[in-house]
Amino acid sequence: MQNLPSGVAIVTTGTAVGRRGLTLSSVTSICMEPPCVVVGINASSETHDAIFARRSFGVSLLGGARRTSRCALAAGKV
Repeated sequence: MQNLPSGVAIVTTGTAVGRRGLTLSSVTSICMEPPCVVVGINASSETHDAIFARRSFGVSLLGGARRTSRCALAAGKV
């Protein structure tokens, strides 16, 4: 699946010490007002647990020029 072309997003939550994040290829907009999106995150992910505990997250949509950022996050180097 890693070779399937799609848009890429990064989902993050937390602060400097407890920050968690992951890359994903599916973000669905539900409505504009209030802004609401759906993302699918595996329940066994540390990021899932952090989002559930914090009750908030951010989504960043990345262009092709940001390949280094998304690869570093996916490899756990951020």
